[in-house]
Amino acid sequence: VKILMGHLALIASSDDSSHIKRIVESNPLLESFGNAQTVRNDNSSRFGKFIELELNDHCRLVGSRCRTYLLEKSRVVGQDAGERNYHIFYQMLASDPSTREAYGLGNTAYTRDTLRYTKLGASKTDAIEGKSDAERFALTVSALALVAVEGDVLTRMMRALAGILLLGQCEFGGSDEEAKLDPATMVDAGAAAAALGIEAADLQRGLTARTIKTGREEFTKPLTPAGATATRDALSKELYSRIFDWLVTKICAATTAPPKDAQRFVGLLDIFGFESFAINRFEQFCINYANEKLQQKFTHDVFKAVQQEYSEEGIPWDKIEFKDNAPVLALVESKLGIVAMLNEEGVRPKGSDENFVSKLVSVHKADPSFSTPKLGKMRELQFTIAHYAGAVTYTTTGWLER
Repeated sequence: VKILMGHLALIASSDDSSHIKRIVESNPLLESFGNAQTVRNDNSSRFGKFIELELNDHCRLVGSRCRTYLLEKSRVVGQDAGERNYHIFYQMLASDPSTREAYGLGNTAYTRDTLRYTKLGASKTDAIEGKSDAERFALTVSALALVAVEGDVLTRMMRALAGILLLGQCEFGGSDEEAKLDPATMVDAGAAAAALGIEAADLQRGLTARTIKTGREEFTKPLTPAGATATRDALSKELYSRIFDWLVTKICAATTAPPKDAQRFVGLLDIFGFESFAINRFEQFCINYANEKLQQKFTHDVFKAVQQEYSEEGIPWDKIEFKDNAPVLALVESKLGIVAMLNEEGVRPKGSDENFVSKLVSVHKADPSFSTPKLGKMRELQFTIAHYAGAVTYTTTGWLER
C-alpha cells in the first residue's frame, strides 16, 4: 500500500505539493503507531485500514481519508518471543535524554529491556527497514507536525504514551481478597500518574478497586491482585486504542479534501494477511475470519460471477474448479456458529472458556471444518478450524472476557 500510494501520488499529483506530502507521509506515520515486529515480519501492520485517495474532476489527487479496523490492542501488554510492541514505544526510548525527560521517561533505569511492556518479547531488533529507532523517531515527529500534532499537543500525546509504559511497571500484592500496590513499584506508579496528569492516589485507587452502582447506591469493592493486574493491562490497552483513534482523526482532518473537490476516489484496502502462530488468540480468529470473507468475495467476483456471465452469454469456457469456503463461514457466523455461541456463553453467570469449547464440540463435532486437538495440556481450551489457507488451532484463554 505504501508503494502504491506513492505511485498514485506521483502520477495524479496536483500543484499543492504540501498537501501531497501530508497524504504520502500519513502512511508511515500510521506504521509507527500501528505496526510492530512479529516472528515473520519486522514491520507487520497490526491493524486494518481502508484508504480513499480523493480525486477531483481532472483526476488529480486532492485529499485522502482513512478508516481503521481491528487494532491489536493485546500487543500493548504482551508479545510472543522474538516480537516487539508497537514501534513508537521503542522510538521514544531511543530519543535523546532531554526529549525523554520532557515525556516523563527521564529515569535512565527505564529502558526497553527493563520496562515490562517492551521487554516481554525479548527482541533485540533496534532498526526497522534499515533505519534505527532513533532515526525513525525523528521522522515520526516530523510527520506528526504535518498533521498539526506539535508543541504542547505532541508533548501531551507522548506523555500519555510514556504513562502506558510506566503503568506496566506497577505490580500488586496484598491478600487474596484485597490488592495493594507493591511498595517496590510505588515510584513507578507515581511516575505513571505524573505522565498521565492525574493524582497518584487516584491512580492507585482506580487500579486496586472497582466502583459498583446499584440503582441510586454506589459502593467500592476491592480487587484481588490478579484483578488489579488485569485492570492495569485493560487501562493500558484502552489508553493506547484511544490515542491511535485520535491520531487517525487528526490525520484525516489534515488530509481530507472539501466535499466539492473530492468527486471520486481510488480505494486501497490494507488488512492483515492470514495468520497462524504457535499460539493463536482471539485476534488471529478475527483476522482469519476477515480473510475468509475477502476470499469469498474474491471467488465470487473472479470465478462464480464471471463463469455465470459466460454461460448466460453463450461464451465457450473451460470450467475452473475452486474451493468454496462457505462451510467455514457458516461455522463462524451461523445462528449456532462460533461467534453466536461465544456471545451466548459470555452472558451466562458462570460462563467459562472451557464451557465455550465444550459446547462448540457438542454442536460442531461432525463438521469437517471443525476439530479439536487430541493431545496437549491446553486441549480443553482449544479448537481447530480448517481455513482455506490451512488449519489453525485457536487457544480460547480470555475469550469470554474479551
